This record gives sequence, C-alpha cells and structure tokens, in this order.
Amino acid sequence: MSSSAPKYFKAWIIFFLIATVGGFILGAVTGGFLGLTMGLAHVDLTVIKIVCGVAGFILSIPLSYFTFRWCVGEFIVKDLTQAPPPVPSVPLAPPSEPPPLS
Repeated sequence: MSSSAPKYFKAWIIFFLIATVGGFILGAVTGGFLGLTMGLAHVDLTVIKIVCGVAGFILSIPLSYFTFRWCVGEFIVKDLTQAPPPVPSVPLAPPSEPPPLS
C-alpha cells in the first residue's frame, strides 16, 4: 500500500458518507413532498412510488457529482499541488565549464 492510499481512502469515505446521508435526506424531503402532493391528488400508490423513486435518482446524480468534485479537490488535488518537489536520489553534478574557444 503506497503512502497516498490513506488520502484516497479518506476522500472516498468522506464522499461516500456525504453522498449517502445527503442523498437520503434529499430523497426523503423530495419523496415526502411529491408523495404528499400526489396523494392529495388521489394518484395511484404505484405511480407515486415510481415517480418518487425516479425523482430521487435524478436528484442524486448532481449531488454525487458535486460531492465527488469537492472531495477530490479538497483531499487529493490540494495535497498534490502543495506537496514539496521530490528530492533527487542522485546528487546533481555541478555544471561543467564550456570547452575553451580555440
């Protein structure tokens, strides 16, 4: 396991938790609103289930996308751009003098 593996795992865990909990809350609010509205309009229960499921799926796509972008930018790209440049393993030789002009 490389040294960057914990960074990727941390980013993935945070993405997973935010997308899952956020998706649950967003789906519950949307499903509750749509279910209530369609229930008051006497829409069939099967149709309500399908519409609420499709709406929750469609709303979860941008939530997942923006959560992924934020996690990658915050935990991976920021670390990569702020990391010090690698130290060469072989010391560099001083530049040699140019050959004399004859």
